[in-house]
Amino acid sequence: MLPPRPGMLAMTLRSFLRDTRREVAFVPVYIGYEKVFESLSYQRELSGASKKKESPLDLIRVLGQLKQPFGKVYLNIGEPLKLGEWLDETAPDWKASRHQRRPEWLTQAVPQLGHEIATRINAAAALNPASLTALVLLSTAHHAIEASLLQRQLAMLVRLADKLPGRHDHSLPEGTPDEWVAHCAHLGLVTLRPQSLGELVIATPEQASLLTWYRNNVLHLLALPALIAFAFRNTAQYTLEALEDQISPAWPLLVRELFVPEAPELKADIAATLALMSEEGLLEYQAATGDTPERWSRPVASQEPSEQLRLLAQPVQPTLERGYLLIAALLQHGSGTLDRESLESHSGALAERLTLLSGLNAPEFFDKRLFSGLLDTLLELEFIWLESGQLCFGEALEDLQVHGRDLFDPALRHRLQHVRLRDSENETENENDAPTEGMDEEQAPALDDHEAADEAVSADHKPSDTSSQRE
Repeated sequence: MLPPRPGMLAMTLRSFLRDTRREVAFVPVYIGYEKVFESLSYQRELSGASKKKESPLDLIRVLGQLKQPFGKVYLNIGEPLKLGEWLDETAPDWKASRHQRRPEWLTQAVPQLGHEIATRINAAAALNPASLTALVLLSTAHHAIEASLLQRQLAMLVRLADKLPGRHDHSLPEGTPDEWVAHCAHLGLVTLRPQSLGELVIATPEQASLLTWYRNNVLHLLALPALIAFAFRNTAQYTLEALEDQISPAWPLLVRELFVPEAPELKADIAATLALMSEEGLLEYQAATGDTPERWSRPVASQEPSEQLRLLAQPVQPTLERGYLLIAALLQHGSGTLDRESLESHSGALAERLTLLSGLNAPEFFDKRLFSGLLDTLLELEFIWLESGQLCFGEALEDLQVHGRDLFDPALRHRLQHVRLRDSENETENENDAPTEGMDEEQAPALDDHEAADEAVSADHKPSDTSSQRE
C-alpha cells in the first residue's frame, strides 16, 4: 500500500464534525487478482516509464487480450471503522473542540485515520495461488525452484497464515499446492520445466517483474514470522527475550511500510509465532534446563527446513536494508547537517547505486516515498527530531544502528558501507580534483567504479528484487 492521501479523509472528517448525529463508517474493501489485466503497463512503469493516460481507444486495443485466462478476482470486506468510536479512543476531547475551525488534535488524527484504514484493508487480504507462488519464487536466488519444494513451502505458508496471532480477516486459497502451481502456469505467471531429476518452476525476467505485484499484495500477512526468520539467518540461537530485543527496533519499520496491524503485546506474538515455526520444523526448540532458559535454534544448513527458513525471511530484507542505509547516511553526515529532502534524495541515490552495482533491476528499492515513510517512523519514535528544518539525532539513533547491525551478515554490511563510502569519496574528488588549468576536461583522471562494482557483485548477498507497491 502506498501512503493514504489525506485530502478526502480530512474532508470526510470535517463533514462529520459539523453534524455528528449520524455515524460515519469506513468499510475496508480488499480486491485481489490472480492476474491483472494491465500487466504490460505495470512492467513498463517498473522500468521507469511514466504512467500512460487512458483513452477510449484503449478499449478497442485491448479486445484481443480478453481471450487470455485471468483467473479469479477476490473481494474481501474488512472490519468497519466507526468514526465516532475511533475518535473517542484516539482524541478523547474531540467533542468539546469539534466546532473549532482547526482543533489541535485534527493534524494528527487525519494521518492516523489513513493508516488505520489502510491497515484494515491489508488485514483483509486474499492469499491466492498467484500471490503465494510469487512470495516464494521471488525469494529464490535465480527465480527458480524445485516444484516439490515450492509446493511444500506454499502449504507451510498457508498453515502459518491460518494460525498466526492477530486479526484473521484474510482469506486462504482452496485446493492443493500442486493445483495452485499448475494454475499459475496456466495463467502464464510461471514456467514449468520438466527435468529428469524432478520438475522445476521458473520465472522468466518478464514473469518475475510481474510477480512482484502479487507478492506485494500479501507479504504483510507474514511479516512477523519473516522478520523472526531473518533474525536467525546470522544468529544460530535465541532466547525469547534476546529475540524480542533484537527485532523490536526493526518491527516499527515493517508496521509502517507494510501497514501491518500493530501487536498490543509484541513479545506474546513472538512467542506464539516461535511455537508455530517450531511445529513446522523451521526452528528447533530446546526446553529450559536448570539455569538455562528455553531457546530456539535454526536447523542444520544441509536440511530442507533451513532452506524453507531462508525463503520465509527473504521478503522483509528490502525494508530492513533501506532502514539501515538511511540511518547510516544520516550518521555519516552528522546531526543537524541535512534537511529532510536532502536525506531522502541522498538515501535514494545510494540505494539506486547499490542496485545498479549489484546488477539488479529494482527501481522500487530506491523509491523516495519509502524513505519518506522511514523518516516519519524515526520522527514518530523520537530517534530523530527537527531543529530549524534540520534533522538532529542523539545516541539513541547510534544505538539503533549498532543494535540492528546484527540482523545483517558481514558481507551485506560491508557492501552497504562500501557503496556509501565510495559515494562520499566521489563527492570529495568532484569538489577538490577539478581539471587543472590548461588541461582539457576529457584529459582529467576519471573516477573508476570498476573495483566497487566487482566487489559488490561478488558479495554473497544482493538486495532483494523489490516490487512496486499497489496503490
